[in-house]
Amino acid sequence: MWTFPFRKGLNQAKKHNDQLALEVRGQRFLEKIASAPHKEPMGVTLMMLAWTAGPVTLLTVTAATWIGYGEPMDLERATYFLAYSVIAGLLGIITKVIYNTTHGRRESQDARVLLELVDRLPEIIYMVRDLRLANLGTDNRRIESAGILLRKFDLGPEWVACAIEDLTGNQELAKSAERIELYRRAGLYNRMNDLVQSISELASEHVNELRQTHPRIAAAMASRLKGQAPDIRQGQPRERLFLERILAAIDEDNEELITLPDVEHLLALCFELVCGRSITYLKVEYTGGDWNLTKAIDRLERCRNDYRLARARVYSRLRALAAYIDYVFPAEDNIASSQGLSMRVLMDAGIEGINRLTQDVNSCRRQVNTSGRNISELKMRLAQLVKALNLYRAVNDAWQKEGREGRRFNRALKVWQQRSRNWQQEGGLGLKRGLLISEQTVALDDEDKITVARELSRWLEENRIRRYSRGGKIEEKVLTITRARELAIEAVLILNPHIHLHDPEIQRAVDSSPLSTMAPLEPGMSPMTKAALGQAMANAIQVDLADMAEKLAQNLIRYYRVPLTAGTIDFLVDKYHASRSRLEFIAEHETPQSPGSINAGSTMTLPEVPRHWESTIYNARRTLDLLK
Repeated sequence: MWTFPFRKGLNQAKKHNDQLALEVRGQRFLEKIASAPHKEPMGVTLMMLAWTAGPVTLLTVTAATWIGYGEPMDLERATYFLAYSVIAGLLGIITKVIYNTTHGRRESQDARVLLELVDRLPEIIYMVRDLRLANLGTDNRRIESAGILLRKFDLGPEWVACAIEDLTGNQELAKSAERIELYRRAGLYNRMNDLVQSISELASEHVNELRQTHPRIAAAMASRLKGQAPDIRQGQPRERLFLERILAAIDEDNEELITLPDVEHLLALCFELVCGRSITYLKVEYTGGDWNLTKAIDRLERCRNDYRLARARVYSRLRALAAYIDYVFPAEDNIASSQGLSMRVLMDAGIEGINRLTQDVNSCRRQVNTSGRNISELKMRLAQLVKALNLYRAVNDAWQKEGREGRRFNRALKVWQQRSRNWQQEGGLGLKRGLLISEQTVALDDEDKITVARELSRWLEENRIRRYSRGGKIEEKVLTITRARELAIEAVLILNPHIHLHDPEIQRAVDSSPLSTMAPLEPGMSPMTKAALGQAMANAIQVDLADMAEKLAQNLIRYYRVPLTAGTIDFLVDKYHASRSRLEFIAEHETPQSPGSINAGSTMTLPEVPRHWESTIYNARRTLDLLK
């Protein structure tokens, strides 16, 4: 076989050239954003016009005087216009010089701040991810780490084999996964399918076992074992309701509601917005002339948003409770770290964890009463039980509020359907013509990006958060769970004035949109490379409104009582590329929802706080008070 000793050097040179190209692209991206808010202001433009208009005006007046009076302009007027031209020109030049000087300095500062943030955010995200894994047991850490690997779209065959072996413990299956990836990369799909078929039963067995506790990781493993790699254009699913939990933590002054995956996904959202990501969603508005109908649909939309938010809040609080139980018992076989679990599973995990905490507190209290030992252990477990019980009460409050919001939604739906029915009887298709579907966008303009970068960078500097996972200056602080939560809160407060994250509709749009993958970014990359890759990843996400359009068509019938005609179907298919067959199915089978059916979909019944939980806290506090 022929050997090429210079091939290694060529590959290294190619890699080096690619790195330089990415850095140049990142530099252009930053310069474009930094220079956008500093265009020439009106004052500079006026001064330049004055400089140009001075001599022109002088010539015009001279010519007009000669034509009108048949004689040249007198010396006094000529001196006036000459002085005007000179003074205006000098002022224009001075203003331009001053502006260019300050503009260049400000533009350089903005580019530096943007570069600083683009460099630091991925590193902090890696630190948050590593901090989350540090709080898991060994088995869960192994599974979650393998799941992170499988979601990388540029994963090599050896990496795939490593992840599959960590998830299944089966070396033969891991070897088959490596070969499947090799054939996929070579484009030999028929041979790849042969291997997929040969391991299908074994793969299904391991996938079904993993799906019980880690549904999303199981789905990623199943895709890899079928020869399907993640698509950069489809992105990754976001942590469900992460914005709601962070905003609730701010409103209720309870940082325990924020989980580390929430922090990770919020910082990723901030990074992709700064890199140019825009999130598009569909909105329905009524623009008709009937005031009562307008008022009714506004109330219906408000109540529907509140009800959906209340339903989401129950899951969100259960997620926070289960995550806290994972934190209290990190060495156990916990499940809250995984994504995609049902509310019932999370509730059972939370109740089981509180019961274990109750047993630990009672055990410590008995030891303190008999031997006077384990006082510090009792205090720690008691504090943990109090926090867990507060989180459970938050779940209970959210569940009760769901019922109240459901009743409000019922009343609003009843009023709307009655008024819309009367309006349709009187006006025919007037209601349909009054409903407007519009595309809305969540994004930061160039000036917003600079403002966000300045404020967030200032907070990071003031709090001296460590820049990198490995090493750091003595004065820099290690990222802890508390500091990570504080960073998430600060980032939300900085972003909120620009994209209105407190709006439930914005939260749903963000939750339903895919997250730009950060797989190509690696710790230690140059800032320019991160900027170029971040922009590329943000632009690579496909804007797919098909699912939203189909859901909107369903809501048009279900809530607005608007029939889905052939013209409407054609519009949704042509404009948003919705599935015609699904729209036709919706038009044929979907019926308007009756107000009384809202609460029929209530998911579960939440038990009241058991008395023995509260009595355990009371007895433990009494024991500690007696020791004082």
